[in-house]
Amino acid sequence: MSKDFKLFKVTGKLRKEILDNPEKYSDCSPRVRMGLFYTDEEKEKYIEESLERPLPGDKIKCKKLIKNRNN
Repeated sequence: MSKDFKLFKVTGKLRKEILDNPEKYSDCSPRVRMGLFYTDEEKEKYIEESLERPLPGDKIKCKKLIKNRNN
């Protein structure tokens, strides 16, 4: 009943394949059929950018806010 699936790469080529042959992917969600998903490279880039973004309440931001309130 539980079958392990082999790992695959999500690339631009796969996105193009899905957009060119939507009938083959009729069981997938509409987002997938429309190509609205991240490739592996896009996902890695998004994760890196998110990790570099400062969190609310970081000291640098707080200092700027305190200076602006005092003026």
